[in-house]
Amino acid sequence: MCFSSVLGSAGSSAGGGLLGGLVDNVMGGPARAAGNIKQASNMKAAAAAQNYNAQIQHRNAQIQEQMAKDAEERGKEESAAYRRKIRRLRGQQRARYGASGVLVNSGSPLAVQMDTAKFGEMDALTLEHNAAREAWGHRAQKTNFLNEAKQLEWQAGRYTKEAQIYERKAYDEFQSGMNQLSGGFGDPMTTSMAIPQTMHRSQTTGESFWDSAISTGWSGSGFNTLLGANPVGKYESM
Repeated sequence: MCFSSVLGSAGSSAGGGLLGGLVDNVMGGPARAAGNIKQASNMKAAAAAQNYNAQIQHRNAQIQEQMAKDAEERGKEESAAYRRKIRRLRGQQRARYGASGVLVNSGSPLAVQMDTAKFGEMDALTLEHNAAREAWGHRAQKTNFLNEAKQLEWQAGRYTKEAQIYERKAYDEFQSGMNQLSGGFGDPMTTSMAIPQTMHRSQTTGESFWDSAISTGWSGSGFNTLLGANPVGKYESM
């Protein structure tokens, strides 16, 4: 005869089902607590996953910022190099005009040099502008990654709070079962040893469950109340 069948038959035979109800509470509490612990574990795992994903998004944001800075630096270098090129071209123009005996600071020669400088500067500014636009695009993507990370962190926080709620429920369920055991049939540790002793004696001697309980010295306010309502020998089938 298994543990649950013995207690189940004892509870059903006890009229009001005090023992059976106690067994349900005592055994059901840890089972419900285990379910809540599992839920808490699932919530913690979900929170960890969201935090991990948030870290990835933060890393992606850092990469985008670095790419933006690189674009800006590249724009500065390319525009500076282009301006140097324009200055060399103007120098070549002046040298050619001078070699031809033409005044380089007036007339057409001067106009050509001014156009070279003007359009060269416009091209240099275009290079800077393109680099700035590229940097802006990377920073826009960085903002998107940071917003995504923030959302993931918020979800992780919500999962963490839910895990705490499940853990509290698990504690309450377990504590409730222990309180039921303590209040109904004596100290939980004493009862945990008395139940298998009572079952063993009942099975080996043929005594009723109640007779065996008395013989093993199992007592408690709830047990004594139940025993008083159901005198020894009344339920010989237990």
